[in-house]
Amino acid sequence: MKTPDGGFVAYDLQALAKIIDLKYNGSSNIIVFGADHYNPDGGSITMKVPQMYDDQKISVLMDGKPANTAEINADGKTIKMDIFIPPEEHQLQILGVARMAT
Repeated sequence: MKTPDGGFVAYDLQALAKIIDLKYNGSSNIIVFGADHYNPDGGSITMKVPQMYDDQKISVLMDGKPANTAEINADGKTIKMDIFIPPEEHQLQILGVARMAT
């Protein structure tokens, strides 16, 4: 995803969900999007971003609150987030996503 300053944010998003208005806020290092899982009971989505530095902290908010069901794992190269999306549409924020220079 390109940023207004000419950089970009690398990510991998895997979901059986409708993703709504995915965008990056460079001033606060946040990816924001809506998600509505196609399973009527809800289901998981997976997002991966590069781990840019050792102490990089990623957190996930859903509808403005910490997403306690999100599992976040880092292996030194990639930060992987498995996020359960309950039924209906929800607004997600992925905080701490570093952009890459061109």
